[in-house]
Amino acid sequence: MPFNMVKSFAIKGNKTILVDTGVPGSSKNILRELGKNGINKKDISLIVLTHSHSDHSGSAKELRELLDVPIAAHKAEVSDIEQGIKRPYSPTSFAGKIWKYMPPATASYDPVKVDIVIEDETSLENFGVDAGIIHTPGHTPGSISVVVQNKTVIAGDLLAGGIIIGGIAKQSKPMLPPFQEDIPETKKSLEKVLALNPETIHVCHGGPLDIRLIEKMLNEYSWN
Repeated sequence: MPFNMVKSFAIKGNKTILVDTGVPGSSKNILRELGKNGINKKDISLIVLTHSHSDHSGSAKELRELLDVPIAAHKAEVSDIEQGIKRPYSPTSFAGKIWKYMPPATASYDPVKVDIVIEDETSLENFGVDAGIIHTPGHTPGSISVVVQNKTVIAGDLLAGGIIIGGIAKQSKPMLPPFQEDIPETKKSLEKVLALNPETIHVCHGGPLDIRLIEKMLNEYSWN
């Protein structure tokens, strides 16, 4: 979606993996952008879903069929993804209470089989990239992040950045997404990510985030 409001990521190595698939109907846009960046769809080896919300899993089924590649997700949300279930939203603000009634939050998505069930730290070297998956719950129980070469983290919705969920300003300033199921667990996951000493933290709404501001947020925010 425009203004970094919803994003997918491609990680290139000997092969390429996709992280998240956007809202339903995003397949053509994603494939077009891959082509613009010199990525042949035949080089894609895996789709990783950071969690089951429809703005991340929305085009998973269509992309799987188009690319003929497996899908990976955490075991805590495999059932949701395979049944197309929308998790209950837990607003973190007044904006979240409104947003839960608007697209893409209200969008339904097609169920899709999960081929690789993630339980804990998982290497992606077999899929041609120097990267791995870690479990970072908080936003949802099965939220995961992808760590690339121990320098870059793609953290899904662990945090968001910018005005109006990505939006057009302050995209590097961290904030909680409008929905978060377990805020204390989010703090633990943030500490886990920062312990890796990453150079860059990407999120799916806004970002990349200023790591110094995340550290400040950890110290100043009321995590309850």
